[in-house]
Amino acid sequence: MPNSWNKKILDRLAQKKEAIEKEFGGPLQWDSLDEKRACRIRKTIAIAGWQDDAKWPEACDALIDAMIRLEKALRPYLKEA
Repeated sequence: MPNSWNKKILDRLAQKKEAIEKEFGGPLQWDSLDEKRACRIRKTIAIAGWQDDAKWPEACDALIDAMIRLEKALRPYLKEA
């Protein structure tokens, strides 16, 4: 069952998409997942798969960096949503 509250928050954030992506430093994927309870904003990090453990340190560093930038980009707008 779709969750209208989550959808409203995503819609409010999407109104600031350009500013959020600028602060983040690149494009993000905005998924409303209309038939699900959840919505998501995501960034795919294509460094390694779960079976390529030699690249895990590099992948972890990239994921941590992306999460820090995403949190920083969203924080001001989450207070409004």
